[in-house]
Amino acid sequence: MSSNHCISHRLHLAGKDASEEVVYFKKYEKILKNLYGYFSKSHKRQQILKLMQVINCHNNFLIQFFFY
Repeated sequence: MSSNHCISHRLHLAGKDASEEVVYFKKYEKILKNLYGYFSKSHKRQQILKLMQVINCHNNFLIQFFFY
């Protein structure tokens, strides 16, 4: 099997490797996962988040699972 990756995959792998070396990114990822967990497990919290977005004139962002 060949181990050639497309440029997008190589860029993803390089970014992932670099982020594992920087403590800030580990903390940032942990914060994002905690926020996702907090809002994703409660419909009421999601409604409050949507209300905060409307009040602050932001587009409605969807809560989506994006971590591996």
